[in-house]
Amino acid sequence: MMKTLFKFILITLVFSLVIAEDLKFQSARFSCSFNCPKNKKLVAKQNYQSSPNGCGSYGITFDFGLLNAREFNTCCNNHDLCYANCATTKRTCDSNFNSCLTNTCSDLIRKNRWNFVIRTACSVVVKGMTETVEKIGCPAFINSKNKACQCQ
Repeated sequence: MMKTLFKFILITLVFSLVIAEDLKFQSARFSCSFNCPKNKKLVAKQNYQSSPNGCGSYGITFDFGLLNAREFNTCCNNHDLCYANCATTKRTCDSNFNSCLTNTCSDLIRKNRWNFVIRTACSVVVKGMTETVEKIGCPAFINSKNKACQCQ
């Protein structure tokens, strides 16, 4: 039980450090979008196959199966797929990601009957992951759109 707690806390610290470092370079009001020129529409590239990478980006990945919370990986994969969907905005994908993580955390708490400390750690990890994609996810969002979509 304590190993799980320490792993959750470690993940939270890493996410927090990434967010803090990024805030030096990026305004909190920065809006991330992928737009086509006038008279062009964003459409899916023919034969493109999205390949979600689990929880991570920028060369950093984490398998939540190591914390007996493998269900978080599904939220991350769905988030990757959302970024590659030509019809979705970053805000929508990040909001759906937060909902998935929050619901997953609630389900894990019920299923595993976690104590207060582990429940709190899970909630902190959800907050850290959500803030991370909101604050530094723009390059990943734009990269996914560039790979999956084109303006026609």
